[in-house]
Amino acid sequence: MCDASKPHVLPDGVDLRMGALVEPVAVGRHAVARSGVAPGGSALIAGAGPVGIGARSAFRARGVERVLVSEPSADRRALMAALGARVVDPVGEDLAAAVAELTGGDGVDAVLVTVDHRLAPEHPDPYPAEDCYAGLLWTAAHARELGRDPDRLLVAGLAAGTALSARCGTSPPPCSSVSPTHPSRHGPGRHGRARRCPTGECRRPPDASPRHPRPGPPEAMSLLT
Repeated sequence: MCDASKPHVLPDGVDLRMGALVEPVAVGRHAVARSGVAPGGSALIAGAGPVGIGARSAFRARGVERVLVSEPSADRRALMAALGARVVDPVGEDLAAAVAELTGGDGVDAVLVTVDHRLAPEHPDPYPAEDCYAGLLWTAAHARELGRDPDRLLVAGLAAGTALSARCGTSPPPCSSVSPTHPSRHGPGRHGRARRCPTGECRRPPDASPRHPRPGPPEAMSLLT
C-alpha cells in the first residue's frame, strides 16, 4: 500500500505487463546516464534481466556500441543474443578474457552489476540478503579483472537489496544482518552509498553529510539491486 499521490496512471494502450517493465527499464537507463560513458566507449553489464536489458538499450541510444552482457542463464543469454547483444557465460567462459577482447585489453569504461535475489515467501530471510551479499562480493572480487578499482565501489538504488548491500559493505562493523550464524563476516570496502530512502540500520541522522570515506570520485562501477 502507498499514498494515493504516489501511483502513476498508465496511459491508454499500455497494459499491465508493459507497465510492470517501466520501473526496471528506467533503473537501467538511469544507471547508464549516471555512468558518464561517452559515445564510442565500452561497458559490461552483469545480468540480463529487465534492468540489464534496459541498460543495454540505453547504452546503444547513447552511441555506446561496445557492450558485453554477462549472464549465467542460457535462456537469458539466448534472448540477449537475439536482440543483437554480445553475451558471455561467466560460469563456463573466461569473463576477463572476453572483456579484454572487447576493449583491446584496456578494460571497460563502466560496469553495471544488476543483482537478482530470491524472494519471500518461497525464499524467506536470510536468502535475499545472502544473494545481495554474494553480488557485492562478486563485484569486489572481479573488479580488477574488469579494469576497475575494488576499493572505490558505489552501491546505488532504492530497493531493499541496496539497503542490504550497503549495510553489508561496511568493514567494520561485521555484516551481522546477513546471517545470524556468521556474525564475523565483513563486506568489501565501499567508496560511498547513494541512497534516497535510507532504512533500518542504514538510516543516518537527517543533518549528517554524505559519506565519501575515500578521496576522489568513485569508479564507474555500480551495484544495482
